[in-house]
Amino acid sequence: MSVTLHYSQIREPDLLDVVDDAWAQDKLPNDDISLPEGLMPPVDETDDVREELEAQNKGPDRWVRIFGMSSVEVTSRACLVHSTLFLGLLPLHGVLGTKTFAYWGQGDNVDTTGPRAELPLAQACTHYDVIMLGFLGSFGLSQDLTQAQNFVNIAFHSLSETQAGIASCQAAGKPVILSIGGAASNYGFTSTADAQNAATQIWSIYLGGTSSIRPFGTSVLDGMDLDIEASTGSQNHAAFVDQLQSLWGGASKKYYLTAVPQCPYPDANLGAVLSSHTSAFDYVLIQFYNNYCEYGSSDNAVVSSFQQWAGLIPAAKLAPASPASTAAAGSGLHSTQCHCADIA
Repeated sequence: MSVTLHYSQIREPDLLDVVDDAWAQDKLPNDDISLPEGLMPPVDETDDVREELEAQNKGPDRWVRIFGMSSVEVTSRACLVHSTLFLGLLPLHGVLGTKTFAYWGQGDNVDTTGPRAELPLAQACTHYDVIMLGFLGSFGLSQDLTQAQNFVNIAFHSLSETQAGIASCQAAGKPVILSIGGAASNYGFTSTADAQNAATQIWSIYLGGTSSIRPFGTSVLDGMDLDIEASTGSQNHAAFVDQLQSLWGGASKKYYLTAVPQCPYPDANLGAVLSSHTSAFDYVLIQFYNNYCEYGSSDNAVVSSFQQWAGLIPAAKLAPASPASTAAAGSGLHSTQCHCADIA
């Protein structure tokens, strides 16, 4: 199957269209798609974009777009800022349908009150379909996750307001998923038992367990996202995922498992578990930035990377992801010029 990837930075947040429609293959072999500078609709106004594309005879029957919010992760050891993925693109078909993901929690490290200030969680999920709450940067290594210093790091957002935001998002049918890992390196697994214990602790404190210490009170998050950028104990990731599945496997509530590997294939830290436990993951969003295969590097690098990932991850689970702004990554932000590339 051939897929046409179109990406364009209109203004913040960015727009990305992914087309898997045979009709569009004929219409969009090498074309650029241009949108008016001011056209950047919220999630519930997709028809405006569709009509604009169709007016140019370039409108696919099925397409997906992504939006992002600015956010950064600050390491615990220094004031070095590590830009991370702020939003992911979900594929055309799947258990969640066509949805938009956004990372939330670290934006206040950039600006707490100004134009770049991160929206409150309850407000953010009115613009996005799935929130990745990040990051839990301390786990494994025999750490006690009930200690406050090991709680999820959501910058200057208060835990109580975030708890209320989680409830608001979930009431609106918007899942809130805990993202673990990130650029901080205070995590990893020293053994199979350490991985199993970490999964059990996270389940008990943030998901469906019964720990007496819960940063978000009675809120139960909707799953887990693996943004693993540290290599310590990567051979034990399978045990971690197995333990999660055993904990939430019999629950009446649906829990989602996602991963955000980097675009080089296979990912150095997540490649093994994605290969051995592909069916365990609901979505795999590939980070096309800060790497040789990032957007803007070359069509061949992007296409080759996506093809390799597509050989492992089913199409319904796989999607590219992009930073939302120059504050979101060192490189790999979409050019201001529209660009098309074919992904076979």
